Amino acid sequence: MKLIFLFLFSITVVQAYRKTPKDGRHLIFISSSSSTSSEEATGKGRRFGEDTSGQSPRTDNESVNESEEDSRPSNWGKRPHDSDSEDSEEEEWNSEEEPEVCTGTWTEWTSASRCNDTCGNCGIINRSRSCYPSRCRCSGPYTDQVPCANGVCPFPRASCCPGYKKKVDLPTKSFYCG
Repeated sequence: MKLIFLFLFSITVVQAYRKTPKDGRHLIFISSSSSTSSEEATGKGRRFGEDTSGQSPRTDNESVNESEEDSRPSNWGKRPHDSDSEDSEEEEWNSEEEPEVCTGTWTEWTSASRCNDTCGNCGIINRSRSCYPSRCRCSGPYTDQVPCANGVCPFPRASCCPGYKKKVDLPTKSFYCG
């Protein structure tokens, strides 16, 4: 004897697609359908926000009768009020208000590069630092350049780069550019 098992299962198909009508608004329709093994998923389902009064939904070629402003709630763009407040006058809310500015502190300098020369105080090291916390502002520069390689250059190169003079460190009896 063969046992026949009938499996009934449900498949839910969800589709989402975007329509751009002539008025420029973007509408997203989501439809879903359920089927059993004997049915085929048709994709014809209820659209979220669809008028169920029996009228057909608006097509891309139809215009919108109500203006966009009329469909907004009456408190659109207003700050919520405390119900205990004696002042019942509503004030406009400025969404472009500047956030509160805080003063941060700089981290230690970090070397972003090595010295790009070997002598004469001709080299430059680029370094940087960060403002902490990052949402705050710090005064002063983010990057800096400091001279490096202060040893005297060997002949035939000039001993020191422009702006520096050859000097002697008497205790160590060595020359340097400074």
